[in-house]
Amino acid sequence: MSNATQNPPQHLVDEVRGVWEKVLGHADFGDEDPFFEIAGGNSLTAVQVMVELTDRVGNRLPMRLILRNRTVVALAAAISAEAAR
Repeated sequence: MSNATQNPPQHLVDEVRGVWEKVLGHADFGDEDPFFEIAGGNSLTAVQVMVELTDRVGNRLPMRLILRNRTVVALAAAISAEAAR
């Protein structure tokens, strides 16, 4: 898990969750479930998630974020930390 704070803004958690639901095609996961353990969570869908999130937040987000921060909450926190740089 990342060193990023685990208290990201709720709107960002909701945004990440929405992208995961869209890309994975279902909502059968919790905000603390690791992406690669969810049905449909693989390297291809991880790339799709990061492309969609980059489009939504307006900043280029590196793939390493989802590889190091594998839950909705952790990824939202990492994106928030990345934006603060």
